[in-house]
Amino acid sequence: MTSLPTLPRLSWSERLLIALAGLLAVLGAVALAGWFLHINSLVQFPAGFAPIEANVALSALLFGLALVATGMGWPRATWVALVPAVVGALTLAEQIFNQDFHLDELLARDYLMIDTASAGRMSSMAAGCLLLAGVVLAWRAPLGNRGHRPRLLAGAITGSLVASVGFSTLLGYAAGLPVVFHWGTTTATSPLDAAVLLLLGLALLSLAWHQSHKLENGPPDWAALPAVIACLTLTLILWIGLRSREIAFQGAGTRIAINSLATRT
Repeated sequence: MTSLPTLPRLSWSERLLIALAGLLAVLGAVALAGWFLHINSLVQFPAGFAPIEANVALSALLFGLALVATGMGWPRATWVALVPAVVGALTLAEQIFNQDFHLDELLARDYLMIDTASAGRMSSMAAGCLLLAGVVLAWRAPLGNRGHRPRLLAGAITGSLVASVGFSTLLGYAAGLPVVFHWGTTTATSPLDAAVLLLLGLALLSLAWHQSHKLENGPPDWAALPAVIACLTLTLILWIGLRSREIAFQGAGTRIAINSLATRT
């Protein structure tokens, strides 16, 4: 009796990639459903903070599906990542040139309008991360094994930066530092946006690690790179946060001194 063929066993890096990508796709799908059904708890967590934008939710869904397909052995699915890249590029162009391409509310109307300068528009930081991740991921599709080292390094750097931005934004919310999750703009990167960026960055790192291990049969040369980028990003964020707090305290002390002087006179 002949035995039935079995599917190849997935490595731990492939399983991690599929798990992270699956979570990313689910998060995007749930958020889109929340916008379509007007369920605030699905687009705004915790309550009272800025919601995830519909375009970010769509990008998360597409990135997640593309990365799951890649983990299952269909690398050409990464072409799908061009859609979030275009969305990110157009959003950045809107903000840089002060234009409205009617893209922000194309999928759903932003009826919450919390901590944003324009209805439905994602922050510059989120748009830049989507653009960078989309370009790097789509770059993998047509080249096969040619030029794999530059692509792997680009994927590792991009994954590290995107994950660091997501984690730093969440840290800014946890520490109560608006200057961190606003990233110098009037539009906040929401907690769910930050979760999307964190999952996306980790998934890109998992993909780069898996490909490096398969091609080089060992730890990649850039193994220490994510930790270095994360430490530099967190150091910068800590300095920005502490500097903002120091300026606020100095301003409060100056006002107290002025009021005290006015009272005495």
